[in-house]
Amino acid sequence: MEEQNNKARVGIRGIAGLLGSRLVNAITMPDTEDLSLEVGVVIPDKSLETFLNRGNLIRGFSERLPVKMFMQSNKSSTRENELLKEWNAKQDVVSFLGSSQLNWKRHCDVIIDTAYPAGREIFEQQYKNFPGIILLQDGAAPDGHLIVPPFMGKFEKTTMFRMGDCILSGVIPILYPFRDMAEKIKLHMITQYTGREPDYLIAERAQSFFLREDVRERVEKDLELLFPLQEIEISQVVQIPSILHYQATIEIELKETISNGDLREMISEMPRIKMLPQGISSTYDVNLARSMKDSIPPIMIFQSSLYPKPRQKSTKVRISAAIYYRTAAVLPNLDAIRILKGGMDPLSAMRETDRLMGF
Repeated sequence: MEEQNNKARVGIRGIAGLLGSRLVNAITMPDTEDLSLEVGVVIPDKSLETFLNRGNLIRGFSERLPVKMFMQSNKSSTRENELLKEWNAKQDVVSFLGSSQLNWKRHCDVIIDTAYPAGREIFEQQYKNFPGIILLQDGAAPDGHLIVPPFMGKFEKTTMFRMGDCILSGVIPILYPFRDMAEKIKLHMITQYTGREPDYLIAERAQSFFLREDVRERVEKDLELLFPLQEIEISQVVQIPSILHYQATIEIELKETISNGDLREMISEMPRIKMLPQGISSTYDVNLARSMKDSIPPIMIFQSSLYPKPRQKSTKVRISAAIYYRTAAVLPNLDAIRILKGGMDPLSAMRETDRLMGF
């Protein structure tokens, strides 16, 4: 890890969105000494209004914002000046600069772009010449080298990486211990609905589920990249509105038998994972716990559902997990910075992120 006086300087494009806001909270945790949040880029839209309204409600909100905040406009510089004047006059949470004044190379070592590919033409040339690390998110596919810590893959002379989505970020820490033992991996997912909702969410829509063949195919393709020697099957991805946790059922066929005790030990040693007590079989208990304290790892394994059962051995493994998607896709960005910029071992980087998050 680099010394405190040589922190990784981070910039976030799309900082007013949900992912951007969550990244701010994670990067600016009080005990974080290896990262500094230097730049934030916003787009003048509805998410920015929500972002600023939230700033008026939360004490110390401005203190955790980047050193410099820039507003991006797709219009001319004249339009940019008008936007700056308008937005700086109607609120006192942030004083914005124009994105035409932003030089990524001067201010940052790492760029986290949560909006890419939207508006990429604004910074395209700067990105090409940027000597640091650029972390894109899942929506940027196929651009960027796919990484899902602790899987980093082989790459040469690239500065642009693409983080896995919530599904991959949630299941890879579970699958990683079996990377050399597995012959076949089968996955079934229930996730939060990610499609666009109309202005009015009626009961009939809220109580529906959606089969997402497009998501199933994308996850299957990405898992095949990460596990090239295994047979991969994503049986289904089902999405429903208004859930806090994704649900994953993972079935693994192994080359050799494994006991329940060894299975629990292998999973429990992984960062980002908590083994739930035998008595918990619902996320209701987890939701109540999170409402009181949010220092719970995002990946929770239902111990009661593990197969093989206690005092049994088998070549077949079944794991049921709840994945808290609000942080599952956020924290790998911090892991990636610590690995790529700080030179940390991937598992050590994940454990450091967990420690700072209070897990």
